[in-house]
Amino acid sequence: MENTVIINSIGTANPSVSKLLADSFKMPQEFILKMLYNAPSVLFQKIDLDLAKKAASTLSKLGLEVQITDEKEKINLVKEQVEISIYFEDILKLPKVINQLSEFLGCKPSESLNMLLAQPGIVLGGVSEATAIALQGRIDALVCYSNPRKDVFTIYINNDFPKSDLKRLIAKIKQPIQTLKDGTVIIKNLSYAESSTIWREHQSKKTIRVINQTHQLINIHLTSFDINNKEHTSFLTEKIGMPDAILPELKEHLPITLFERVSHKSAKDIIKNCEGLGLQFSVENNFKTTRKLVIKEIKEHTAVKNVLAQFIEVNSFKENTSEWESSTEIPDLIANYLYAQLILLNCEPTII
Repeated sequence: MENTVIINSIGTANPSVSKLLADSFKMPQEFILKMLYNAPSVLFQKIDLDLAKKAASTLSKLGLEVQITDEKEKINLVKEQVEISIYFEDILKLPKVINQLSEFLGCKPSESLNMLLAQPGIVLGGVSEATAIALQGRIDALVCYSNPRKDVFTIYINNDFPKSDLKRLIAKIKQPIQTLKDGTVIIKNLSYAESSTIWREHQSKKTIRVINQTHQLINIHLTSFDINNKEHTSFLTEKIGMPDAILPELKEHLPITLFERVSHKSAKDIIKNCEGLGLQFSVENNFKTTRKLVIKEIKEHTAVKNVLAQFIEVNSFKENTSEWESSTEIPDLIANYLYAQLILLNCEPTII
């Protein structure tokens, strides 16, 4: 009876396995890589059971997830191609995640970092759901994936976009237009086809961004709560980690940010929870790609300087200074990573 060997997922294998398979089976390495990241894929067909078992055993030892089917079984290899983005529950794990992503993709850490810095953080595209699931099991961060052809998109047009082109673009679009205080124009809920057409026409201007709303970063702000409502106060103290003693003062200084830079999926879960409790809140799309970092009340100068030096030129950091501000804006992800370290160093960092 003839058998088929199917690679179901890259599993725990490293991309370097593609070279081994390419050399062994006399296939192009690029073809093997595409097969791995688009699993399930057929590797062998019409081979006897003994050979199929040997092949499956070898592939499994390499970390791949495989299966054997015989000629009587129907093989369903229909799969969607998805885009993958990564989000951090613990931003301090950034260096670890960079290395994990590099290992998964077989690239340099600097290349992985550049992928993570892209907004809104699409690190892989045109791969299978099995690859997204495998990645989630191998990194210390949240993986979000979706089929972009089924998603909706936001067009972000900054104030430098030619006004004549903007007028023509708006005339073609039936969706509502939102203009921010700085003149930025936001157009939401465009289809894949609509957003792709706009991007092809205007991408050379470099003043326009297309953002997949499934992968959009979200900020959630608390606008009101009842200090006498046990569910409200328990949520703030137990889920958010606020001291019970500061809640009366907190109520006088609303709104405050409860969650920043969370994924669209996580935001939906948080919003559902807040609505169930009766908390009042507002939701804001995080369009910021770069930030400035300000530090006050600096006491541990060497430690602060060492933290900054990971990603920032620190020539402007003077010894024994009590305050410092970055001379240029830095990527949003890096700013949040540095902030999380600085907050532990007995100083007062702020991201603006």
